[in-house]
Amino acid sequence: MTDTCVIVPTVREHECVREYVANAREHGHADRLFFLLVTEEFCDTDAMERMLDDLDVEGAVFDGSDREQWYDDHGMSEYGHVVPAASHAETSFGLLYMWAGEFEFGFFIDDDTLPHETDFFGGHYANLDRSGEIREVSSDEQWVNVLYQNADEHGLYPRGYPYAAMDETVTESITDLNEGEVVASQGLWTNVPDLDAVRILMDGDLEGLAQTRLDTDDYGEDFVAAPGNYLTVCSMNLAFRRRVIPAFYQLPMDDNEWDVGRFDDIWSGVFLKRAADILGDSVLTGTPLCEHNKAPRSTFDDLTNEVPALELNEHVWEEIDAVGRDAESYREAFAAMADRLATTEYEWTNGEFLTFVGEHMRDWPPRRWPPMTEREPTRFSDLGSPKPDMNDATRRRYLAGIGTAVAAGLAGCNGLLGSDDDESPAQQVEVPALTRLRGSGSLVEGRPQPAGPSITELPDLSGELSLYLGGGEGGIYREFVDILERAYPEFTVLPTRNTSSTLAQTIVDEVESGASRADVFWSIDASSLAYVTQEDANEPLPDTVTGSVPDSFIGPDGSWVGVAGRARAVPYNTNELSESDIPNAVAEFPETPALQGTMGWAPTYGAFKSFITAMRLRRGEDAARQWLVDMREAGTERYGNEYVVSQQVADGALAAGFANHYYALRVKNQRPDAPIDLAFTEGDAGALVDVAGATRIQGTDNADLADLFIRHLLTAEAQEFFATRSFAYPMIDGVEPVGDLPPISELNPPEIDLSKLSDIAATLELMEEAGVSG
Repeated sequence: MTDTCVIVPTVREHECVREYVANAREHGHADRLFFLLVTEEFCDTDAMERMLDDLDVEGAVFDGSDREQWYDDHGMSEYGHVVPAASHAETSFGLLYMWAGEFEFGFFIDDDTLPHETDFFGGHYANLDRSGEIREVSSDEQWVNVLYQNADEHGLYPRGYPYAAMDETVTESITDLNEGEVVASQGLWTNVPDLDAVRILMDGDLEGLAQTRLDTDDYGEDFVAAPGNYLTVCSMNLAFRRRVIPAFYQLPMDDNEWDVGRFDDIWSGVFLKRAADILGDSVLTGTPLCEHNKAPRSTFDDLTNEVPALELNEHVWEEIDAVGRDAESYREAFAAMADRLATTEYEWTNGEFLTFVGEHMRDWPPRRWPPMTEREPTRFSDLGSPKPDMNDATRRRYLAGIGTAVAAGLAGCNGLLGSDDDESPAQQVEVPALTRLRGSGSLVEGRPQPAGPSITELPDLSGELSLYLGGGEGGIYREFVDILERAYPEFTVLPTRNTSSTLAQTIVDEVESGASRADVFWSIDASSLAYVTQEDANEPLPDTVTGSVPDSFIGPDGSWVGVAGRARAVPYNTNELSESDIPNAVAEFPETPALQGTMGWAPTYGAFKSFITAMRLRRGEDAARQWLVDMREAGTERYGNEYVVSQQVADGALAAGFANHYYALRVKNQRPDAPIDLAFTEGDAGALVDVAGATRIQGTDNADLADLFIRHLLTAEAQEFFATRSFAYPMIDGVEPVGDLPPISELNPPEIDLSKLSDIAATLELMEEAGVSG
């Protein structure tokens, strides 16, 4: 089932799509992709549609009249001005379509590019899922040249890079990415560099093509620009998460009285970077590369489009750098930037254009547009969502529909689901289909309807809840919160996002000072929950909250409760090893011949540190340290995160590795034929089962709402959501794990108090001593 919208502006050459589809099919991603071709009436739309049919991929073609009809069908005619006609900025239509269709990921691909032979889509998916160490780049000018790695050789700066920021002093360091932190993955390009007209003229070309060319040797490691630093974001090779759309409007260029063009994706990227900095997220730049085959055109025509905004481009980033600090969402951050531009008088050349841009930005946030819709192969049809004036009966039916859709969605149910025969049609509410709740892919198909406590049995959520959300499995937890907010119009979540360990310390500090702001702490790991408990910064949860969860996943005296589980596992390549080759005890791995020089691990990853902490607590520091030394000397390869480890196993570069169970499942879900499976050890640290969980914070005035919210996380609907979106282990009976995972009751984890996993200081020290720094 598709979860990715690939947006391709097609005016010059739509046939490039064939190469991208071939790359996706070779690497097992084609079933995830919906190709949206945004074009014009003068183009051969019939040929584009025939191509999609010939390629047997889901997709749609929209020329100008099709877009106008789409706006009319969705009650959006009055907002048609937001997306300019006959302009590259029409890619904003793709963002609307993606938002309406509830796609989880988006790609921008220009039609003058081609993929390299590497896994193009998989590379972007891995970047968006990346955690652990990465290179962080900054400069004394607050700008990072995305081509900096070989700039001493070629001297290039990309289109949109301010002239005042040139000759910067670059600083590199290493930083840690949290899970779900990367919201955009910008791939760079070989062959023709993406330069502005002035720089192309300086490079000696009148046909829009720089004479200097780039190849793979011009690029090094992937990197992120440090917070407070900006970079050019080009839309020719870009992947992004759904949640950034409210701050990723491709700005109105070309058709305006100032004749400004060519900065739509550049400025939108600046705004995205500012919003990401505010919210603690990152934009990753580097691979996967594409080949840029720009067609010849007049350099002077491009110069004509760029000159009217050259002075503005020097300053627009400074304007938005000063606003939005208190924003708690991409929507709020973008609104602050829009207000700044729309209400400020600028004396720069064509300064009025910034006011024009700000006014259009004010009309962008998708809340102004109709509810999300069910995907169809060629068009979308409306689905209902809870209305502000919904009464108790209709709201309850909406919630019931969410649960019903889990089962009915598989059968293609997408109609009006009423409950009683005597209810009038006016009381019936059209409900979300399966895609609203359940994930997609081969591992999810054919699942039975979940059982257990249902959302429909709980009282309504109402009021404001201050939620400290640590981690979140790539934004999945926040997505479920969004579902609850849509279901309950009188319920609002005020989120604070950061790493679980940082939020745990913040909670303790706030409680100790008598200034606690949080009602609920939802953490990605038990160790952070345990720290809050040990410092008496939380309140115990009643049996009505914890009663459906096994005791081993509940904190002492009900201090916290697990909501999703993850097991340590050994992903292995089935072409290289069989399950019998994997020892039942992790202590035997260094001496196992089949595992010599064939394994990988990610020591910077938090789950790995918990795994070593469990080993240290069970076997002692000396044994844990020696095991690390032995595995290192056995040739275990180091990687940045466990998803990459699992990918390397599937590709045959590794025979096996150490990783949380769900990373191999993500690979398998994307590549059903990949030769990867999971083995589990027994009764030792290698079999550790950790949990994401929640607790109520000391001193909250919202105890009843906090408890009710956590009960919602332990319903059959929520557990199905977590199980099929992040492949987590469900915490309640009646919801099965995905694929062929053994039930959590059949695993044999070590007998260890999960709360003790918070003691990692000694673990980090012994890892350093063993030469395996975390």
